[in-house]
Amino acid sequence: MSAPDVSLILVCYRSSGVAPAAVSSFRREAAAAGLASEVVLVDHSETQAEVTALRELVPDHLVVQGNRGYAAGINSGVRVARGQVLLVGNPDIVFGEGAVSSLAGALRQGFDIVGPQLVAGPWLYPPSDLQRPGALLRQWWAGRSPRRWWR
Repeated sequence: MSAPDVSLILVCYRSSGVAPAAVSSFRREAAAAGLASEVVLVDHSETQAEVTALRELVPDHLVVQGNRGYAAGINSGVRVARGQVLLVGNPDIVFGEGAVSSLAGALRQGFDIVGPQLVAGPWLYPPSDLQRPGALLRQWWAGRSPRRWWR
């Protein structure tokens, strides 16, 4: 069996209520992009009810372990993931249209790490900053004085 194109690793802690949206949106977007995918869930909840609920999402891998922190969860997920591209996240994310394709494409273009544009309703997080010399100079200058910063 060949390695999937992309693996999603989610570190879960009492997250069975929000994880279904993350998993289904990832699978939908990976399929739309024509990418073979896998889902890796790492559960830190330490309750059988959470394990049962996460199993119902039919992940390719479910790692159940004590809560040793987010980074330890990521490391456990990376150990079992087989994808050429690894996406790591919290289980409360939802992949928008084209997100998986864009993230995987950027990594294939040579970037080592990429991050998504976060959206909450009509707001983008973090707010986009213009990356022009004048804007960068104003940002630098504002950082030198609280009065200029607030203006």
